[in-house]
Amino acid sequence: MLYAGMDVHKKFSGYSMSKEGEVVKRGRIKTNEKEIRELFYGLF
Repeated sequence: MLYAGMDVHKKFSGYSMSKEGEVVKRGRIKTNEKEIRELFYGLF
């Protein structure tokens, strides 16, 4: 199972994704609808 978490702030947000206890993706994006949709597109 894939787990995702976000630390949301006004301008930028940090995210982390893990699978089976290991981090598979981590980074920082702008906090807007376009960036968030692109990050999570296709995961569900």
